[in-house]
Amino acid sequence: MLILAIDLVGIHPFKQPKRIVLKPGMNTVLGPNGSGKSMACGALSVLLMNTPPHHMALIGNMASQVAITFQGKDGGVYRIARDFRKADWLFSKMDAATQKFATPENEPEKILLWLRNMTGGLDEKERNLLFLIDRFRLPSQGRSAQTATLPLPEYFSAPIGSGPEIESDTLLPDLPPPGPEVKYQESESSKTQELQDLEKKLGAMEEEHDTLLQKQDQAKSIRNRIARWHELEEKRIKIEEAESHKYDYFVAEGPLDPNRLRDFEEGEKEKANDLITIEEERRLLQADLAVLQDTRRPQWKNPMLLSGGGIIVFSFLLPFIVTLSGPYRYLFLLGILGGSGLAAFGYYKIIRRMAVKRTLKNTLAKWNEKAQEIEKKFEEDHRAVLSYFAKTGTKDLTEFKGLQTAYATLIKKKEAAQIELARVLDGQSLETLEAQADQLEQEAMALSEKLKGLEEISREVYRLQEDLRKEDTDIGSLEATFFPDGGYGPAPLPGEDSFFSAVFSIKNKEGRPFQRGLMNQHALQIYRYFQNGSQEILQVKEDGAVYLGERPLNHLSPGIADQVFLSLALSALVQFSNLPFPLILDDPFSRLDSPSKSIAGKLLQQIAKQRQVILFSTEAPPAPNGGHISRLD
Repeated sequence: MLILAIDLVGIHPFKQPKRIVLKPGMNTVLGPNGSGKSMACGALSVLLMNTPPHHMALIGNMASQVAITFQGKDGGVYRIARDFRKADWLFSKMDAATQKFATPENEPEKILLWLRNMTGGLDEKERNLLFLIDRFRLPSQGRSAQTATLPLPEYFSAPIGSGPEIESDTLLPDLPPPGPEVKYQESESSKTQELQDLEKKLGAMEEEHDTLLQKQDQAKSIRNRIARWHELEEKRIKIEEAESHKYDYFVAEGPLDPNRLRDFEEGEKEKANDLITIEEERRLLQADLAVLQDTRRPQWKNPMLLSGGGIIVFSFLLPFIVTLSGPYRYLFLLGILGGSGLAAFGYYKIIRRMAVKRTLKNTLAKWNEKAQEIEKKFEEDHRAVLSYFAKTGTKDLTEFKGLQTAYATLIKKKEAAQIELARVLDGQSLETLEAQADQLEQEAMALSEKLKGLEEISREVYRLQEDLRKEDTDIGSLEATFFPDGGYGPAPLPGEDSFFSAVFSIKNKEGRPFQRGLMNQHALQIYRYFQNGSQEILQVKEDGAVYLGERPLNHLSPGIADQVFLSLALSALVQFSNLPFPLILDDPFSRLDSPSKSIAGKLLQQIAKQRQVILFSTEAPPAPNGGHISRLD
């Protein structure tokens, strides 16, 4: 397996999509604290080793996704992706013709089985033990400060090697059966020359591969911009259609001045108050008028008028009744005078009542005229506003305000869409962007054609490197340590609760048991590069306890304990030399001094001749010729 790239987004601190490109051999991912090294390392662990994702720091409500692109042992290019928000897995293989990924599988169980088959039958926990070294597993920083053994990580709840059996017919896609092993008989000098030529060619092709990935990313980015432009343009057109249909008067005349609306609202309130006062006065006048008009008999039937008339008539008839002599001679005169006065007073009251009625009617008419004047003045003062109402089809101020607010919101959306359109184009025309995307895609396709032999050349380089296994001049006979020819002794009795007892229970690709004695032998050779001249014996006992001479692991200084652990962990890889799974390290040299870091770097370079090494570190490579470097800062 050869990891080609790691893609992360929505995982702290990667708010924007980030791609980490990796190469064959030695890779160093550099970055300061907080740059995301541990998150990238954790992504490899979660996707390739199925460790719990609880340490992945998700950002807000963003989509939190990680993808790993790698080359399998069959030469195909694959991708495993996980969405931590939706808990989705996706497994896909690149089509060689279209250079695009298809997604044939999303069931985690089948993906894990496929990975197990790809890695020689090792399950995810076994891969984690052998091929992941993070700083929390070091004795100086882990949970082994009080014990001579190295405890297992907390998430190893199930026994090592207890994963499901391989059922190759259930895996997607099926892997081709291994072909016959090819025996190469070239001389070392010819292999060296061939390796150098291939490495030069591979370096040039890898640079072109980087260029291909860049062009694909650029083309995808431009296509996304074009799609975004079309989306915004469609939105803008819909807004203009709404303007021309529902808000045509506002488009022609513009929205009404808020000050005029405020004056109209105040005038409407003042008019309403005045009309209420007038209405109260009118109601009182109408009540008084109704009282004056509430009579059951005509005005000429006034009692005083009738009584006075009757007295006058009676006075004229009196001579016919009695003789008007003596004291009676004054009755006629008194009757005439009294009847006339009484009739005159009754008539006066009739005239007075009629005058009051006329006055009330005149006053009522004046109040009506005043109400009409108020209405007329209000209409004259706010003729423009009322005209807006009529033309927009609104009935009152509240309805008009709602319509004008909706129009203002529509205009803001239109302006925002226009600003976003300009931002998406960034001073370029749509035709220019289309041409750029087409050009980049054509260039990428041409590069893809040139790079069809990249995987084959990478495999050939690895094959030659494994054949040659050149000896490092500063490390002496380290070549024999990492590429042994020795056999296997009897299997030890494994323990149950420590790092190395769990490692002992793992069988290698051929099914042969892990050899503790062989690991101790290689670990001692490696440790003596750290501690030149040391005569102490380094060993791991059958129960997983680690001893340097007579001293258990928890009696060593933090720096020496880390040297011991690294010697043992790296020597464990010897028995899996035929399994090309990457070695992943997360800042494992923090407690080492400078000379020890340099030696550790050279050790990793030796291992990188056999398998891909991915080192996450805050410092530059601890040895010269540190291979490919990716930076996160």
